[in-house]
Amino acid sequence: MGYTMRTESWRYTEWRQGNRTLEAELYDHRQDPHETLNLASDPARKDSLLEMNKLINAGWQGARHAL
Repeated sequence: MGYTMRTESWRYTEWRQGNRTLEAELYDHRQDPHETLNLASDPARKDSLLEMNKLINAGWQGARHAL
């Protein structure tokens, strides 16, 4: 199952099986509006990936308050 969250700058997707994340996608809409480059494995984007992971795991109510 895939879960996606979008902010003004990022789109983040987690592909999960149960409670385990199998794969992630992270796209920077400022630099890549057509989502051609998945930045999830880029060490330079680790902080952004962790922040988006935190927001998606907070659920819609937690994420709404964080933005």
